[in-house]
Amino acid sequence: TIVNLVTNGTFDENINGWDKWNGPEGCNTHATGTYAHQGAGALKVVNDADHSEQHLVQIHANFTKTLEAGKDYRISYWIRSEAAGSVRCSTSGADNYQGDQSTSDTWKEITWTITAIGGETGLNFDLGAKAGTYYIDDVLVVDLEEPAINLVANGTFDENTTGWDKWNGPEGCNTHATGTYAHQGAGALKVVNDADHSEQHLVQIHANFTKTLEAGKDYRISYWIRSEAAGSVRCSTSGADNYQGDQSTSDTWKEITWTITAIGGETGLNFDLGAKAGTYYIDDVLVQEIPTETRAASRMATFAFSHATLLASGPTSIEKSDAEKTEIIGAALENWIKEMVSHYKDKVNAWDVVNEPMDDGKPSALKTGIGKTDLANDVFYWQDYLGKDYAVTAFKLARQYGNPNDTLFINDYNLEQSLAKCDGLIEYVKYIESKGVKVDGIGTQMHLSIDSNKDNIARMFEKLAQTDKLIKISELDITVGTASPTVEQYAQQAEMYQYVVDMYLKYIPEAQRYGITVWTVSDNAKEHESWLPDDAPSLWNKDYQRKHAYKGFADGLAGKDVSADFTGEL
Repeated sequence: TIVNLVTNGTFDENINGWDKWNGPEGCNTHATGTYAHQGAGALKVVNDADHSEQHLVQIHANFTKTLEAGKDYRISYWIRSEAAGSVRCSTSGADNYQGDQSTSDTWKEITWTITAIGGETGLNFDLGAKAGTYYIDDVLVVDLEEPAINLVANGTFDENTTGWDKWNGPEGCNTHATGTYAHQGAGALKVVNDADHSEQHLVQIHANFTKTLEAGKDYRISYWIRSEAAGSVRCSTSGADNYQGDQSTSDTWKEITWTITAIGGETGLNFDLGAKAGTYYIDDVLVQEIPTETRAASRMATFAFSHATLLASGPTSIEKSDAEKTEIIGAALENWIKEMVSHYKDKVNAWDVVNEPMDDGKPSALKTGIGKTDLANDVFYWQDYLGKDYAVTAFKLARQYGNPNDTLFINDYNLEQSLAKCDGLIEYVKYIESKGVKVDGIGTQMHLSIDSNKDNIARMFEKLAQTDKLIKISELDITVGTASPTVEQYAQQAEMYQYVVDMYLKYIPEAQRYGITVWTVSDNAKEHESWLPDDAPSLWNKDYQRKHAYKGFADGLAGKDVSADFTGEL
């Protein structure tokens, strides 16, 4: 069992024990609900100005015991900030200083291992360098030399790899490496994957836990890994399935941690190394139960029903932590894109990778369901679980699993109605590409009416043209407000269809024109049972006869009145 050397690292009920040593009055408060990383609360710190030193905004907690000289201690915590920020940990009593760590609006776990000078009495969070609002949660300080109950019997590999068996992979792929191949001590587990595989589990090394994991309890899995070239690893459990997200590896030793809330019935740990060929070294595997003082107790207390209540109400769901949700949702995103793109890659060479990301009320921000209680059952926002970079990941995966020359789009609606939303989408494309992935094109849906603002339509095309991206009209239709239009309304609709095509051809250079998709074929009610019922938005009427709109659209494409020299031949 892990012993935490700070008494209130979860902040579920309050921030007792965490005092302001430096900074403005009231800068440290208790944040609850969705502001927490997991559980019920977090420590909120507001720094109102950039300062010359980190320690000028400083929040402090005492250790439960003074640190001992020469002993190693690991400090870990989760942190996010509302904008780009900076944090540093330090100790009091005897001075140790962590290097400055960057923060963002996505939760991030930071670990810091120190060898104690001796006499350290407390931990500080130093947040003075960069103004902003910070949230800190799940602070854990552990004595690495305290005898720990490891739930795998041979995690050091000093003498052999006994207990670690190949479940999948080529014969002899798991061997014992000694000497300098170890992270520390005398040995390491060596695994050779001879080929890239479609699934991580196709090279899998397994060890049993010393006891079956208990439902609802939290467990921390940590390990050190390196590979001779760039590689990939994932942990999973047997008996009951939990999956870590894929983790990158390199020729430098790296510690990876994974915290799970047990489903119940987990009997063992797997290292899944099938995705990327290479030689891997694994050492210092540690599986520990997190004490009930920390997250498990607070979460389980929420579900303290009586036996009679449980019999009456049936099974109780225990919500996954934010980190676990991120891992699960991230794996689902990859699986969806991989299966879809791989299945159709012989038939499809262009994809709308990200659809409708921008918020309508805050057009420079991404949509979110956080704080909303009136969402439809089918509304789901990847970004609430994976952060702003969810689109970066999506484009990477589409490129990875598709054809090398596939054309990848981002797509949104009302860009002509809200030019601020158009600007927001363009800026988001720039952000995605700043992360090293390419967006080939931008789609504008263009669900219009006969009264849509023409100036905005033209300005939207001007803005999109300046991106140098491929531009497509992805879902064009034009409503008239009735299923039985007048002759005048038919004419207005035709004129608007032509105007859209005219402006597209005028402002979008030929090399950037990907094309125009008209949304639905006709006004037949069968095509509009869910989309635009009781209207007539299409180029053909309900009986599949060409409307005025058909000619307006054709005139736009031709750049002339096609009836002027029409002979009657089709």
